Amino acid sequence: MKKQSTIQLVKVASKNKSLLFNLMQLYLYDLSVYFNFKTNNNGIYEYDHFEDYFTDTNYISYFIYNDNELIGFVLLNDYSPITNKHENIINVSEFFILKLYRKQGLGEITFQTLLDMHKGVWTIKPAAFSKEANAFWKTIINKHIGSKITIEFINNNPIYTFSNK
Repeated sequence: MKKQSTIQLVKVASKNKSLLFNLMQLYLYDLSVYFNFKTNNNGIYEYDHFEDYFTDTNYISYFIYNDNELIGFVLLNDYSPITNKHENIINVSEFFILKLYRKQGLGEITFQTLLDMHKGVWTIKPAAFSKEANAFWKTIINKHIGSKITIEFINNNPIYTFSNK
């Protein structure tokens, strides 16, 4: 019998900023296939709003742990990908599970945990060119939210909006 996974979301403290930065490098490397991201002269992928997750209360970062093992991170903020303004929403800015832990249902459990922790209007904008990301989000949003979603397309990117209030 398969053991039930125990997902924990732990807010990233300032003292763990370098750990999040290191995971962010792996994440941005994965995305570079779709977005042609390039490293700077020091071989580092830059992320424009990284510091906001440690200075702005509307930016929240979590490490994702499965049975006390670090498997990824999630970044939330209040910046709408639809209006390009700060609003009273919960935007899933980044969602990353290390490749070793994908396709095991851990992303879905993480999403459900996020829904339990935060109530409000949500937006999710998966990378348009990532079939894997789009399939993941479409499947789990339909499963956990159902018909209460709105889908808008901006530059061929689907943006899912829903409420779990």
